[in-house]
Amino acid sequence: MKLSVRAAALAAGRIAIVVYALSTAFCVFVPEPTVANVTTVFQHSDVSGLYRQTTWGSFIASLLGWGPGTAVVAGATAWLYNRLARKDAEGPVFPAEKTFPAHRKNCTSNDDANNPCVLSLNVPSQKRETR
Repeated sequence: MKLSVRAAALAAGRIAIVVYALSTAFCVFVPEPTVANVTTVFQHSDVSGLYRQTTWGSFIASLLGWGPGTAVVAGATAWLYNRLARKDAEGPVFPAEKTFPAHRKNCTSNDDANNPCVLSLNVPSQKRETR
């Protein structure tokens, strides 16, 4: 399954913006109950010292930081997922697995003619002597 990098980035960025806007709205309009609820959620830690005044400038700067920042991380994660999960890769994802189409004479007879031999690095397990 291939993920759409653009869709993942846009969805995550939009969700981050909405969540930040709602959180800031609660902190601005009802600061005391918000601090009390956050204190309860974070296992009775006093968060009243962490509270800061929100201005329009800090609100917009934070929106411009959290939204695109989350979008970049989600897009990079989707790209990395697509890169690691692809089936028709130009090369092997893991260096221990290599294909050698020029050496088909060493392949067994049950190999498909359209697929090159896949040579895996199989290290035999060593048996320990038990006394």
